[in-house]
Amino acid sequence: MVSKAFFKTPGLDEIKRKLDLDPFGGDLASLVARLWQGIDEGRGLLLKKRIVPEGYSDSRKFLKHSETHLDEIFLKRLSGVSDAENPLKLRRQAFTKMQDGRVRPFSCISYVPFGGPDRIVRKIPFDMPFSMAWLWAYCKDPNIPTDAQIEEIYIEQGDIGREGATFVVSVPSRKKNASRFSMRFDHVPWEDNLDKFLIWMRMKTDHSCGYKKHFFRHKGRGRRYSDMFIWDEHEGVGLLKICEYAWEEHKNAVPLQTVPFFYPTREAVEKIYIPLLSRVVIEGPEKNRLRKLHEQEVSAVISVAIQIYGENGGDRITFVPKKEKIQHYSWDFSI
Repeated sequence: MVSKAFFKTPGLDEIKRKLDLDPFGGDLASLVARLWQGIDEGRGLLLKKRIVPEGYSDSRKFLKHSETHLDEIFLKRLSGVSDAENPLKLRRQAFTKMQDGRVRPFSCISYVPFGGPDRIVRKIPFDMPFSMAWLWAYCKDPNIPTDAQIEEIYIEQGDIGREGATFVVSVPSRKKNASRFSMRFDHVPWEDNLDKFLIWMRMKTDHSCGYKKHFFRHKGRGRRYSDMFIWDEHEGVGLLKICEYAWEEHKNAVPLQTVPFFYPTREAVEKIYIPLLSRVVIEGPEKNRLRKLHEQEVSAVISVAIQIYGENGGDRITFVPKKEKIQHYSWDFSI
């Protein structure tokens, strides 16, 4: 299915035709530094080395099967309300451990809910906040008659102080003539109490799309978790819509305080994300067989950028100043 014009990126043939590709055989830290410096007009990069670590046959399996501290960034396991923290603080703690002096690719941020029967691991790929911001910009474009929509609201029944609220939200697709995605969010923190910092870890949706349906697995020897919930851009936009509704209609900042994922900076979008999708190709196993980067490879490069320029390096990747909104970023992928 063809992408809408707002989400068009140069294809491989266009990149090869319009850009002079400079071979690049450095490590990922050098690649991030090269991207941050900027790629000259009319030029691109041809990566000669694989991005995901050895031991994974392809990039999708890097996200699907990784579950060690060498491949994922684990958020602190909570022991109860007494040590409950907001997601931002937990991410900062995790990123501090991530920056241990040895730069390496990670597949995602992961966490497991505290207590109860839900032991499904949640994963946030590092490229997800970027694709989410891109889709959110589309929803908020005044020239495009579409937006995410709140369809159903359940904020007054049950014990929402301990269980959270439930919403049904619809989100537009990136594809032409495609139906909107309608999804139910459960365990959305709503009341301003300490439990909100436990409830957010249980948040999940019933959303399914072409991206998510591939990420299932069975429990095997040595594997801690058989099932997983991987946040994607549609769910990210849906949650932002809930946050917008909560603040505009109820002056309630709790959903916004407990968003699990980070926000990308404009600088990171322009210097890392856009070039990776429009000016970088990689050599496949067969010599001279080129392709664009897969989503999980883009995610791995972003994880390295966080280690170099991230939260403890000046908040240049994962922090958005209060005066700047992600929907106002430029999403120009032209070459």
